[in-house]
Amino acid sequence: MASILNVDQINNAAGASAVVIDSSGRVTMPARPAFRVYGTSAVWTTFSTNVKVNLLTTVDYNIGSHYSTTDHEFTAPCDGLFHFSGRLYVNNTATISDFYLSVADAGFVSNLYYASQDNDQSDSSVTFAETLQLTANQTVSIKGNSGQYYPKYSSFSGYLVG
Repeated sequence: MASILNVDQINNAAGASAVVIDSSGRVTMPARPAFRVYGTSAVWTTFSTNVKVNLLTTVDYNIGSHYSTTDHEFTAPCDGLFHFSGRLYVNNTATISDFYLSVADAGFVSNLYYASQDNDQSDSSVTFAETLQLTANQTVSIKGNSGQYYPKYSSFSGYLVG
């Protein structure tokens, strides 16, 4: 015989809601780390080599406050699988616009996740999506190498998958 567990909510040891199941069976996790930031500056901004993209500072949501608009990076609150995505509106009239996701902790930097747009004489949005296995306290940021981006039409987001 199968066991049946009838619950509407699961709390952590401190009493905070960890998992909620509504009357239709939908499961939500209100404390799951997640963020989305975007820019409001309507000025073309030059990528500096290996420097964080720093004008995506308007917060749409920041569950758990793990994204810092001061440091321009997400800090993993725990070991786990995290998904990141974003869009940078780039200017390709002068040079190739090149940027990447940077994963760092305690001096280790991994810059394996590149996205770039060829110099085709037209502006465009370059999107990216990466799912990364992180350990607690690793940071993830967008860094640039060359070209320009327009913060007003750019965004960066991420969340804990599990």
